[in-house]
Amino acid sequence: MDIIEALKEDHKKVKAMFEVLEKSTTAASKKRVELLGQLEADLRRHMKFEEEVFYPAIKAVAHDTTSKGVAARG
Repeated sequence: MDIIEALKEDHKKVKAMFEVLEKSTTAASKKRVELLGQLEADLRRHMKFEEEVFYPAIKAVAHDTTSKGVAARG
């Protein structure tokens, strides 16, 4: 799986968690706490991936003036 696909999958997963949270009731407080904990962990991992892998890769391509870099920008 490439970087873009991994980020898209993360976005789908987070969206699904938010949908479950929205549908839950206050009676399901234990489940909500678990979901929020998982959401926090997933978002921290996602942000770290973006900051350490994705953004540097984008920056490198944006500053690459070789034919390969120009082709990557489209």
